[in-house]
Amino acid sequence: MSPEWIPLLSSDRVVESAWKVILDVASELERFEGETAPATHYGYEDALLYCYLAAALDDKKWVDLAVERLNSAIETAAELDLSLYGGLPGLGWMIEHASKVLSNTSAPDDDPSDPGDDLLTIDTAIFRRLESESWAGRFSLIDGLVGIGVYFHERLPAPTALRGIELVLDRLEDISQPTEAGIVWSSNQEHSLSGPEGTHQCRSYDGSVAYGVPGILHFLAETLSYGIQKDRVAEMFDSATKGFLGARSAMKPKSGGGLPQKVCWCCGELAVAAVMAQIADRTGREDYRRLSNNELELLLSNPEYVSGSGDDSLCFGVIGTAHIYNRLYQVGQDMRFREMALTLLERAVVPQRHYVSSRLSLRGSSLLTGKVGLALGLLAAVSSVEPQWDRLMVMSGRNHAEVLW
Repeated sequence: MSPEWIPLLSSDRVVESAWKVILDVASELERFEGETAPATHYGYEDALLYCYLAAALDDKKWVDLAVERLNSAIETAAELDLSLYGGLPGLGWMIEHASKVLSNTSAPDDDPSDPGDDLLTIDTAIFRRLESESWAGRFSLIDGLVGIGVYFHERLPAPTALRGIELVLDRLEDISQPTEAGIVWSSNQEHSLSGPEGTHQCRSYDGSVAYGVPGILHFLAETLSYGIQKDRVAEMFDSATKGFLGARSAMKPKSGGGLPQKVCWCCGELAVAAVMAQIADRTGREDYRRLSNNELELLLSNPEYVSGSGDDSLCFGVIGTAHIYNRLYQVGQDMRFREMALTLLERAVVPQRHYVSSRLSLRGSSLLTGKVGLALGLLAAVSSVEPQWDRLMVMSGRNHAEVLW
């Protein structure tokens, strides 16, 4: 985590345009309710934007909207699956994270009820699925075991979080495959993500962050750094590292849908390099440091790899790529990352007020592929509030002081 978050955008015209996008998105989301919301709209993701607006603007309006969205989502929680995005772990993550963010604002909720009972209900429901003898689900960050692990990391130091992490480790071990190099996880299933420019395919075997082994490695490294089941996790992490590095050439992303191979958060090498850098920081492993540095130098030296698919989403596009470069800059203060982020951000936000409004109606409303992510990515560029929401994308981790028990 960075000691101080520095807003990147400074030009008055660009900052004004960025804030217009952010507030236009927030206002549009206010109108979504029940059957009026698009099918891909998850109301609790709106709460994440409202929380960070409350922190940035110190405005109680956004606190109230965040609480309203979360309460509404809790009412239908029984219908949700185990996906981090759109599912029960995602709702739990938002409730837990929102309580942290809102507790640091000076515009508190009028009804600051303890979310503990709701979170305990969510934990119990997830336990029931994880305690089954055989795991038939996926291992990925988006909709599998890694995503559940990310939720339980956010829940620390709650006692149920320790049990949840233990169960995730159990199921990851169950579905791992031993090789001569080390353990690996693979799937021949293709996963589809729908964005403004169509549907894109990612394979979990290819080593992408959204669906692949880097998510597992990040989960193991974070768990190890928190001191949870150290011997077990250290052995698992070491074997998984050998398996991953040994199969690296066969697991490079094979992006579909016309996406360039080296870009975008979900299937690109930039996100993998950012994850490897975090793992190096958490574990002190120089092999991860070299891997990250080599990939980042390659990306910096090839300007054709600057942007994603051309849309402005976190998942596939310019905003997601810009945010990763922004995060890398904030952590290491390498000015090259800052310049890359600025280039992308200024491309995404043309300083003309009417440009923005004409594009908003064309977008979905989700965090990864729509307006919520667009607004959060821009808010991270104009605000001094650290965007800890990117823990959902494993682009950052928690401060160790927060998870002591």
